[in-house]
Amino acid sequence: MLQSPHPAVLPERLPETLKAAVGLVELLLTTDLTLEQKHYTLALARLLTCDAETRAPAPEGIAYIDREVLAELHHYLPARGCAAILAQFHGTADQLLTDAAEALAAEAPEALARTAHSLIGTMGAVGMTLMVQEARAITLALRQNDWACAAARTAALPALYEASTAALKTVIETFSDKSL
Repeated sequence: MLQSPHPAVLPERLPETLKAAVGLVELLLTTDLTLEQKHYTLALARLLTCDAETRAPAPEGIAYIDREVLAELHHYLPARGCAAILAQFHGTADQLLTDAAEALAAEAPEALARTAHSLIGTMGAVGMTLMVQEARAITLALRQNDWACAAARTAALPALYEASTAALKTVIETFSDKSL
């Protein structure tokens, strides 16, 4: 099973991190959002408040996919709408990974921090939990001024994204809408 060698959030900081993230989601939900933005925000809220037990390993143990997030996508959107959201997600994710690689090459920690933060929401919207953990770990490393750690994790993102995308595809193909 592909797992990060480092924890994304230090255990003693987890309650503080979750509280801040939940506060951000609450703020987002009080703003004037489009339907799609509201869906992503609700999916992020689900990801933040979901019990670890609902995060089941994807088939073949490639990566972890939060099936509850995918179930929400299928519940609120018809199949074509869900496919459109996933297509848009892939476009956004590809751009963010390109931005991360460019920030890494330019040794630009501020740009990398912004991109990693965007990855957290984008990957969380479709339940890519390992990608979310890695993006959080990058932001933590940057906050701690550990460029070497942030750079190593950023360099590993494309392979993790590929594995997570394969797991996401497998989960979607393997399970019916009702069993996600």
